[in-house]
Amino acid sequence: MNTQADFELTAEEMAELKTLLELKAGTMSWDNGVSFNLRRKLVAITDPIQFKKRLSELKSLNLVDENLINNSLPDSIRYLSNLEWLSIRGKLLKKLPESIVELKQLRTLHISGSFRSLEWISSELSELPKNIGQLKNLEELHLQGCHSIKELPKSMMQLNNLKKLSLSSCQNLITLPENIGQLNNLQELHIRNTNIFRLPESIGQLHNLKTFYLSDCENLTELPESIAGLKNLTLFHIRDCEEISTIPDNIQKMPCFVNHDERRAENERRMAELELKKSKIKQLTDEQTKQILKELEKQTAQTAIKIKIKEADKLPLTASKFGGVPYWDIKTPYPVDSGGNKMILLAQINFAEMPPLPDFPQQGLLQFFMTRNVYEMPFYDNPTQQKDWRVVYHTNIDENIQEKAVLALNIPYAPQIFDEEDDGGFPVDTQYQLIFKKTQIRIGMECVGFYKSLKNAAKEVGIKLNQKDLVDLVFDDKYYEQIKQHNVEHLIGGYPDFTQTDPREMRRYKKHSVLLLQIESDEGIMWGDCGVGNFFIKPDDLKKQDFSKVLFNWDCC
Repeated sequence: MNTQADFELTAEEMAELKTLLELKAGTMSWDNGVSFNLRRKLVAITDPIQFKKRLSELKSLNLVDENLINNSLPDSIRYLSNLEWLSIRGKLLKKLPESIVELKQLRTLHISGSFRSLEWISSELSELPKNIGQLKNLEELHLQGCHSIKELPKSMMQLNNLKKLSLSSCQNLITLPENIGQLNNLQELHIRNTNIFRLPESIGQLHNLKTFYLSDCENLTELPESIAGLKNLTLFHIRDCEEISTIPDNIQKMPCFVNHDERRAENERRMAELELKKSKIKQLTDEQTKQILKELEKQTAQTAIKIKIKEADKLPLTASKFGGVPYWDIKTPYPVDSGGNKMILLAQINFAEMPPLPDFPQQGLLQFFMTRNVYEMPFYDNPTQQKDWRVVYHTNIDENIQEKAVLALNIPYAPQIFDEEDDGGFPVDTQYQLIFKKTQIRIGMECVGFYKSLKNAAKEVGIKLNQKDLVDLVFDDKYYEQIKQHNVEHLIGGYPDFTQTDPREMRRYKKHSVLLLQIESDEGIMWGDCGVGNFFIKPDDLKKQDFSKVLFNWDCC
């Protein structure tokens, strides 16, 4: 069988490949750690022999619609013989050439539509190459926003080295291959926003599966009992799959099983019970309610820093910011996520620019890094394990470090990643300057200890309230908004905000009582469906400036 090395590169193929490699708008960003200089040099080469020889140096390639030829990749892509990472993002891709299976070194293939104005614009790709199973070294396959794909090719079951399969926003996908259990090295399976109506029984044969994430599958009605046989599964996460009426007992008893739909249904049931109780209680007077709320604010008030944001093209490397290029000592290893990919700066706080808070540092730089693929972060089981996010504190700042030296590390950053039409769910879309203001914050109804504080406030003004009376006050139409909306802000210190529940309700996290940073959804900032992200720390750890055991949580509506 002939290989690409046996063919002479034609002038037409050389022109095709140069079109593919040109740094179009949106591609001069993260290319999985590979320098862009090689692509620039390749486009400038005129000798076909030299061009073909240097093609073998290219190991990663990030493409958008503008790179495509006739809405496809050219057959000449086979000459990229050492390509390991390929990402194609955009709505115009209609087909992949069969020659793509000649990329024998390919380990990651990511195909996605466009993400604009908070919705997916579907890729036009309707099928994968039927012989995709020949990519024997493929370890990760990501399909995102590929609405036209209805089924996966049978040859996929020959991908014996596949470790991660992610199917997101593929809304015409209604089934998985019956023999998916043949992917015996699969470790992660993510299925999100599809119309899959059943899972094959053979899924129970994925004995190396560690993470199974199932979300927004509205047509899925049941789970195969064979899932309970996945002994290596460490996280089985279900969310927004509301048509699943029953879950087998042997699955519910799995220690790795997390059912957010069940939790939400339980919360709704409790709310209904509270509303029923409310109707049976004598209303408090307006004056009594005002006295209680005033005392609540007095008893629970904490000093905090509110953060206002302002979009900024240029900021000093060491400035406080959301997004942008981080300060980094280039002599130390840059933080990477669980997949070995360089993480992105979420936030950077220069304490010299912030009004002082008790026990917080007054100098130094605190940074919050996060993986690009926020939706795939398995942080629920252990929210203090800094695996796909990281908190880094620089006690001393080297003012001699220049931004160009940090950029030479080929790091991804906002807004750069948003030029690629797929941000992976990363919440911050560009660089923002932070403006700090010291203020007073009182406890909100989502926080641990709220009802106890409310009861104590009532007692202090001489009003004895039982649990029913507390509920009556909280859900009174006159005062609900006043009680609830206490701090919908970006914050340091004070009390957090949640769209669901406070993770510190769990006993082992109750000591994480200090809000280290809160970032709300805002113009240009979006956590999922308009959520909020929080970082918490224990008071003793804050005093010691030990940020290794921080608690992270994000949730959305």
